[in-house]
Amino acid sequence: MGIPHLITSLESFAESQSLAGQDVIIDGPAFAYHVYHSSMCMGAKAGVRGAFEVVPSYHEISTVAIEWLRALERHGASM
Repeated sequence: MGIPHLITSLESFAESQSLAGQDVIIDGPAFAYHVYHSSMCMGAKAGVRGAFEVVPSYHEISTVAIEWLRALERHGASM
């Protein structure tokens, strides 16, 4: 769902900031959407014959989710 054009509307107010030493709260549904649609999961697969063959397995999704969370920890963020 989301709000149409929200990022585009707010982008001019954004500032880049390091997450090192920051406490972060992760929105579960947004995290799941991001992980599922990430290029790591939905990337091209060799020999795909149809759309249903591109869908990532639960193992692929969980691997990407864990890697993403570990990367946050490596960069000093705590969840």
